[in-house]
Amino acid sequence: MVFIVRMQRRGFTMTEYRLARPQEEADVLDFINMVFSMHSQPHDFAALLPKVYAHPGFARYHYVAVEDGHIRGTVALLPLTLRVEENCALKAGYIGSVAVHPYSRGAGHMKALMRMALTDAEAQGDSAMPISALKRAASG
Repeated sequence: MVFIVRMQRRGFTMTEYRLARPQEEADVLDFINMVFSMHSQPHDFAALLPKVYAHPGFARYHYVAVEDGHIRGTVALLPLTLRVEENCALKAGYIGSVAVHPYSRGAGHMKALMRMALTDAEAQGDSAMPISALKRAASG
């Protein structure tokens, strides 16, 4: 676990950057649905990506920024195999569900979460990391 303390006008805010816990899956899903729905049509990631979100167990792929018990950012690192040729496959990590709460943008959450995902991908031996994000949801 990584803890970062940020100074704010009214005191200190402790942000915890870590993998999501199994009991937080509903919160992770609600968070990404909310952030992505704010900038376009409503999103339901359980329906959009059922292989990931329609079944328990997806927390282990999600890095979260948590402040005062609330998720403020997410990045998913999902396992992926890229087929280059018929007999050639690359182990990869697919980056998705890249989201930061609108009130937390500019706080450095995405930089910390992406750094964790990149470090873990390298440790897992991933050869590539395709990224998928709605520009508006990811960057504000």
